[in-house]
Amino acid sequence: MTTAPAFAGELRDFYAEESAQIRRSFEETRDGRAALIQRTRLVDALALRLWREIVSPEPDGPEKFSLIALGGYGRGLLFPYSDIDLLFLHDGNGSEEKYKDQIRGLSQELWDLRLRVSPVTRSLSECDKVDAENVEFIMSLLDCRFLAGDRALFGRLHDELLPRLVMRPRCSVSLESCTRGTMPK
Repeated sequence: MTTAPAFAGELRDFYAEESAQIRRSFEETRDGRAALIQRTRLVDALALRLWREIVSPEPDGPEKFSLIALGGYGRGLLFPYSDIDLLFLHDGNGSEEKYKDQIRGLSQELWDLRLRVSPVTRSLSECDKVDAENVEFIMSLLDCRFLAGDRALFGRLHDELLPRLVMRPRCSVSLESCTRGTMPK
């Protein structure tokens, strides 16, 4: 599936109109939390629309592949101009290669809307490893939120892998070891 130029224009207009409405609402109410929640919902709508157009028309498809919000976006509090951290999660059995073009297409469409997208693609087993060079990824996983795709795969990440990862004794790392790059793997 690919997006047509008319669809891209429709998406740009929708994003511009909704962003303007969020700004007007904030200027009237000065309710920052409401603005962050509204922005999260707007980006959710964009991501889900693109998922349906580019990846799968079924919100729960395809099997063994999921789109997950991370970090502040995963918490549902997306600040203006902050990165939109997305995880394309797969089972590790060829799914990454199978969906490479869709991952690129969805990310590109969000970039074309001038959103600061930080996409990452990982298998479930890759999410189970602590990388001293990328501690931010593990931290962002703690605030993961399901968006689309295989809900069971997300469940394995959220309900099985993350608790196990957090409870590992070697995950108790001092700030000093992180800055020296001596964090256990």
